[in-house]
Amino acid sequence: LGRPVEAVPVLSQLLALQNQSANRIALARAQIAAKEQTAALATLQPLLDAGSRNSDAFLLAAQLAEDENETPKAVEWLRKAIELDPKNVNAYLAFSEICFNHGSFKIGIDFLNLGIQQLPSEARLYLARGVLEEQMTQADVALGDFEKAHQLNPQLSFAEDAMVMLLIQKHDSTAALALFAN
Repeated sequence: LGRPVEAVPVLSQLLALQNQSANRIALARAQIAAKEQTAALATLQPLLDAGSRNSDAFLLAAQLAEDENETPKAVEWLRKAIELDPKNVNAYLAFSEICFNHGSFKIGIDFLNLGIQQLPSEARLYLARGVLEEQMTQADVALGDFEKAHQLNPQLSFAEDAMVMLLIQKHDSTAALALFAN
């Protein structure tokens, strides 16, 4: 309902009654939305310490760490999230976002390649890899990834927009116009 401040005490009570990973993660998400980052990390800490197999806990912790400019910790937790659940697309996307923000495009591409090996039909991974490839001035390779993303999920509108922009940058206005007209 978009009222995280009100949700935090309710979810805290639920966690006290049923100490389950799902309840702990729901509370941490509400705390993050309520701008209670320190409390959210404290809520997640038992899952991080206990050798939890819950990749979502590590993914949330990584997002918190990155928000606090603790990139090495964020990367460590994202690697753990991917290790625990190699099919968690959100972990690969979060990792690629950190790589993009810090100019580590090649590392991001390498991790997205691992994700694509695990999830070859996940259009968002191709889209993210295309964005990083474009940053490395690999326009032709990026265009191929944007096309693949669009082929896998035509509703992923950014993929088609990216293809048009790349074609315009390559001065191929005929192809860009044809794609735009479709």
